[in-house]
Amino acid sequence: MKKSTKNRILFTSILLMLILSYPYKHKYKSNYVILDESDDAFASYSEGLIYIGNEEFLKSVDACDGDILILDERNLSDPNICIYNSCEIKDKDLRNDILEVVCFYEEMYPSKWDRSIESMRLEWLCHNASYYFNYETERSSEVDLNNEDEEKYKSKVLNRLLRI
Repeated sequence: MKKSTKNRILFTSILLMLILSYPYKHKYKSNYVILDESDDAFASYSEGLIYIGNEEFLKSVDACDGDILILDERNLSDPNICIYNSCEIKDKDLRNDILEVVCFYEEMYPSKWDRSIESMRLEWLCHNASYYFNYETERSSEVDLNNEDEEKYKSKVLNRLLRI
């Protein structure tokens, strides 16, 4: 067996053991506001602002601590939304808020991008776990929610196991 395969099996086993051993009950309360179209930011939440736009727009944003930058690449052949520094967002409610904001953004500005919130939650959790286990940190520090990964992270069993 290849070393990379062994590492993946070990990583997955440890992750599942940790998750399954933790009794978790959670009630989600949304804590964001969609802003007026005249604002540069798309939404606000208790810690700052959420900006969504192309690379040029995000470079022009004067972001403060707590602000969240989301790259809109829904115009690509594999439409994508990328949440910068997603590895730093550990709070489950905040992750849910951000994903709901992204879904609202898609409703307001429709595109070919098409992801279920459940698959995005699971992908983000997997990215964060990979990052904290120091596994492919360059790739896992930012979650990219492209269409092609929808099926990869569309597992009701894993959602239940991970209590997402």
